Amino acid sequence: MTRGPKKRPDGFVACIICGTAVYSYPSRLRKFCSPKCYAVAKLARNHDTERELKKCGRCKQWKPYEAFVKAARATPIGLHSYCKVCSSTWFHESRGTPEEKRKAYRPAYTLTDEEKRTSKREWNRRQHQARRAGGPRPGKFDLGRLLCAQDARCTYCGVLLETYHVDHKTPISKGGTNEIGNLHLTCPRCNMRKGAMTHDEFLASKRRPVRTWI
Repeated sequence: MTRGPKKRPDGFVACIICGTAVYSYPSRLRKFCSPKCYAVAKLARNHDTERELKKCGRCKQWKPYEAFVKAARATPIGLHSYCKVCSSTWFHESRGTPEEKRKAYRPAYTLTDEEKRTSKREWNRRQHQARRAGGPRPGKFDLGRLLCAQDARCTYCGVLLETYHVDHKTPISKGGTNEIGNLHLTCPRCNMRKGAMTHDEFLASKRRPVRTWI
């Protein structure tokens, strides 16, 4: 049975927070007169401002405000939904205890070649080296001149470029650079289809010859 105000014969009910009379629709019985009263009732489910108690969202126990962690984002009273004990338990369950982290840590020189290739650290290192090998990227004015030279159209399909990708004719992974002569503008579809292929390889992979605009 749902708790709430009883509907009067004239169709009005009293708000369960402030007691203001508000008309209730025939399809659903209203309990609050405004969103403000609804917010007060929602806050009262997990907060007792008079006794300064809060209900933990994990252990479902009422605890004082001092037992909760301060929230980084905006909340009604500036506290996290979990208490300090539950927050610590959740953190260790999701990321492991300090002892487990210490045991799982392995220096880079102890990793095998296969582990180095698949490790995120090695992937970031190779990406950094690739960006350095490519050199500094051209500025927006150089890209603007390149866009005018292509008549604002994709190099491969010729579609009008509303949004474009800066593509390398010879990818950096194959020795290409960020020089303006190695760059052209394509539509996102053609650039995603091209992948790590060179300009000539992508043209040869297409079934029918494609008109190039530059």
